[in-house]
Amino acid sequence: MSFFDMLNQYCKIEQVARTPDGKGGTTEVWSDYITNLRCRIRALNGREVDNLQKLEVNANFKCNIEPQELNITEKNHRLVFNDGFEDRIFDITHVDKWNFDNHHWTLALFEQKV
Repeated sequence: MSFFDMLNQYCKIEQVARTPDGKGGTTEVWSDYITNLRCRIRALNGREVDNLQKLEVNANFKCNIEPQELNITEKNHRLVFNDGFEDRIFDITHVDKWNFDNHHWTLALFEQKV
């Protein structure tokens, strides 16, 4: 089994557009940026949480994806995953693109509770 065989789930990445609301704040509208993205999402274990907290990253899930030519950033994108029952929305808190052969990207995620 190859690494890419383990990317057996699908998610989408959404991008935010922010506009001034006339009261000193902004209004956010989310739209699809990348759809049908092969991925693998899993909960972090305690050691992984500790390692990310040392980098001041708040995360409770991890997602591996295929490398993308499109730029995904922490502040402007979020991940949406449908678990078969509902859409689960995750803030992207860290994008790890660093590996020797651009084999895959790892996203640190924090699930929004709605």
